[in-house]
Amino acid sequence: MALTQATRSMRLGTALGDDVLAFQSMRVEEGLSRNFEMDIEAISEDADLDFKSLLGTNVTVAVEGRGNEPRYFNGFVTDITARGMRYRNYAFRIVARPWLWFLSLRENCRIFHEKSAQQIIEDLFHEHGYGDFRFSLDESLKMMPYCVQYNETDLNFILRLLEDEGVYFYFEHENGKHTLVFSDSPFSHEPYPDYEVAYLDLFRRAGTNDVAEALRSWRPSLSIRTGRVLLDDYDYRNPGAALATVAASSSDFAEHGHIYNYPGRFNAEGVGARRAKARMNVLQTGEHVSHGEATLRGVCAGAKLTIEGADEGFGDDHLVVSAHHEMSLGSYQTGGEEVESYKVEFTAIPTSQPFAPPREALRPRIVGPQTAVVVGEGEVDPDDLGCVLVRFRWSGDAVSCRVRVSQAFASSGWGGLSNPRIGDEVIVEFEHGDPDRPIITGRVYNDAMKPPMDPSADPFVTTFKSNSEGGGNFNEFRFTDNSGAENIFLHAAKDIDIRIKETSRRLVGVDDHDIVEGDQFRQVEGAMHEDFGADAFRTVKDTYNLKADTILATGATEIVAKGGKIHVKADQTLVLEAGTQLSLKVGGNFIDIGPAGVSIKGTMVNINSGGSAGSGSGTAAAAAQKPDEPMEGEPGAAPAESSGEARTFTAQQLDANPAAAALRSAHESGAPFCEQCAKAAAEAANSGAA
Repeated sequence: MALTQATRSMRLGTALGDDVLAFQSMRVEEGLSRNFEMDIEAISEDADLDFKSLLGTNVTVAVEGRGNEPRYFNGFVTDITARGMRYRNYAFRIVARPWLWFLSLRENCRIFHEKSAQQIIEDLFHEHGYGDFRFSLDESLKMMPYCVQYNETDLNFILRLLEDEGVYFYFEHENGKHTLVFSDSPFSHEPYPDYEVAYLDLFRRAGTNDVAEALRSWRPSLSIRTGRVLLDDYDYRNPGAALATVAASSSDFAEHGHIYNYPGRFNAEGVGARRAKARMNVLQTGEHVSHGEATLRGVCAGAKLTIEGADEGFGDDHLVVSAHHEMSLGSYQTGGEEVESYKVEFTAIPTSQPFAPPREALRPRIVGPQTAVVVGEGEVDPDDLGCVLVRFRWSGDAVSCRVRVSQAFASSGWGGLSNPRIGDEVIVEFEHGDPDRPIITGRVYNDAMKPPMDPSADPFVTTFKSNSEGGGNFNEFRFTDNSGAENIFLHAAKDIDIRIKETSRRLVGVDDHDIVEGDQFRQVEGAMHEDFGADAFRTVKDTYNLKADTILATGATEIVAKGGKIHVKADQTLVLEAGTQLSLKVGGNFIDIGPAGVSIKGTMVNINSGGSAGSGSGTAAAAAQKPDEPMEGEPGAAPAESSGEARTFTAQQLDANPAAAALRSAHESGAPFCEQCAKAAAEAANSGAA
């Protein structure tokens, strides 16, 4: 006789067609925030049944109940086993699970920016090609600036997001499909159609008949749970913010203890309040739990059920949290007894009591450091706190959030600062091992980005070398510690500015060499002292200018001035005084003044007749130009700009030149500037007259 399920109260539908496989028995486990599992025993008359083709296909079990529509259990086949012959038929064990279960088969690492948990979950479902879900939330989920899935399945990632938000889920079954529903409040649930009320007293009248739908037992239980949850965290963008948040139980059974957790994994007060509430709801879920046994087909996880006939205070509206179903049919053979059995064991909580999913999802932890590559725009791309973007080895094209960079030292308005450049390889660690909280703790070289010098060739060299914007130049501070060749090298690609607010001291053990390829400017506001232990040499290729109110030269045994011409001129008084001798000498002519008298000797001595006195050229030393001031202490401030004017020379500066002095003297005395020039000019004049 062919197998037929048309008249049976429990029927199995598969992709193989009607009655190819017939329902025998089934166990179902379901619960809030749990994937259900259908364990089905089925039989077939086909010895060559292609049961492999059932994997991944949709199956539905229909169970007749009170209403016009049967109760459906729907899922996808994830396991199938051939069990051999059973009463002249071939038996098979089929395990079916929800489509959500398939997300446990893919493990990934990825980064999400500026999305809420709901948006992330929707993205994942659409990637997998699933659309049978809906969100039924009383409160919208807040946007998360940065969220990381790390070495975990898509399912685990979703579960931990839901746990943080206090959102749970359940499934609604139909013929040929099931829908995933997300909720955050027991008040939002509806009863299963035609099973709004469960009468406890019906069991007492129904006896032990398994067919009669009744609530067989109802066992409430109460527990004392922690009464408060305190969560705290820290936001480096708002370090003074008080993020600590408290959620307290409203139950009469809450004791005075509390749970304190840090970090609470949030950086905004509103987010912290929701997470604290979710943690509190997990605890409250276990305060009042009732256990029931029934033959009611409409008991299912996520359905509201009103209990009638229970002791006062333990009935009313309840939410079914979990259910274990067992059902079976008798033999399909002719003459076989059709024995139907259905029972369900379930747990429920009052709808006045909150529910939140228990924290069971594994939280990824990154133990130890990783390396990543700095990315961004231009050559360097820090924000106002020096935070940069990085790309991890596991993140594909996605980049991180702005990551803080550990510096040599950091304080308010002072400290060290060295911004990683685009392309640098950096060492990244994670606060508390949390993938959502990276921090850069160091930087390393690699074979594509080598050190500024070969450490194997120069192991005793320590250097700090930068790279100018656009490349091609650098600043460097280098230490060489080779024995006998110790050296400190400082290189500025352009300018160097030094400000010393008080005293600068310098001791050079041997020689001191300064080379200035342009001009040198010095300004000393006070006195300047120089002490030479030996000779002093100074070579001036042009004019040497010295301007002072008084020039004193003391302690010298001899002062020698030698040159083509020496002019000494005073605008008022000139005094030459010697202790033993004062001499004026030109060729063989002289005037000598000594203690014995005045001696005058000359080829001819003219008094009030003949000749004319020479004239001192006179001069005024040019004033020294003031040096430019170094840049201020503010980072990035430009050095004070120099005047930029071309150097000019005054008449006094020109007079200080010997050639200029000679020309001036010739002009004042009427003498020719140049005898040869004057002779040539006279000859030209005579020739013209002729």
